[in-house]
Amino acid sequence: MCLFLYQFGSLVLATKPQSEKSSYTAPALEKGLDILELLAQQSGPLSKNQIAEKLERSINEIFRMLSILEARGYLRIDDAGGIQLSMRLWQMAHRYPPQDRLRAMALPVMQQLSQELVQSCHLVVPEEENLVVAARQESPGKMGFTVRLGTQVDVFESTSGWLLLALAGDSMQQRLWNSQAVNPKLRQQLAPQLESIRRDRRLVRESMQIKGILNISFPICNEQGEAFAVLTVPYLGAYSDNLNEPSVSQERAITACMKAAQAIQRQLGFQPDKLA
Repeated sequence: MCLFLYQFGSLVLATKPQSEKSSYTAPALEKGLDILELLAQQSGPLSKNQIAEKLERSINEIFRMLSILEARGYLRIDDAGGIQLSMRLWQMAHRYPPQDRLRAMALPVMQQLSQELVQSCHLVVPEEENLVVAARQESPGKMGFTVRLGTQVDVFESTSGWLLLALAGDSMQQRLWNSQAVNPKLRQQLAPQLESIRRDRRLVRESMQIKGILNISFPICNEQGEAFAVLTVPYLGAYSDNLNEPSVSQERAITACMKAAQAIQRQLGFQPDKLA
């Protein structure tokens, strides 16, 4: 989340170096965050005993924190005593101004793009060291390929990841490189591709994960030309005679995706000439 404060430029979140931050402790806060992070990884509710066991703490240590989190609406406790996250964190994340603004500006453009191409599209943004699908628009056609909202995207095996590795600001590039234990050889192998992306400011290539899909990706950039999001059309060819639907050429899809990315930039107040 702090990424967007940095990238949009109008809001800046100052953070202290890791070595300085590590000298401060807040045990109660840490316990609360441990509980939230644990429950976020679960597919179902946990009992107090299970939470204490997984966190390697006593029930007495977590009892007061559980009570406070429930009272503040972050947890739900069912009749059997099972504890799970409420929707409060999700609601807070979707009210967060930079992401909310980006989605609000991008979705109408994405809807128009999907209608024009009869293809789906999605928007990927960095979130800390991860990439996530922040917005999507399904194809209006009978069939299509759609990426689930909130899906984490692999930095090194996606067109979105490659674009951001090439075009994001220096601090975000470093975060992405540090998100995994990267073999130094991988940097060398990716160097020519990333240099090509910096020159072309786009990436059109077959999906690295799913056969038969051509990913058409363009960056959304700030005034400095630094990418903070990526718009992608996972292009599927079709036999239009069988589907009774218009088939859009790859060339037209590339042009339409570029114009859509430019339109989103313009809506956000950033000039789109960096994409040309």
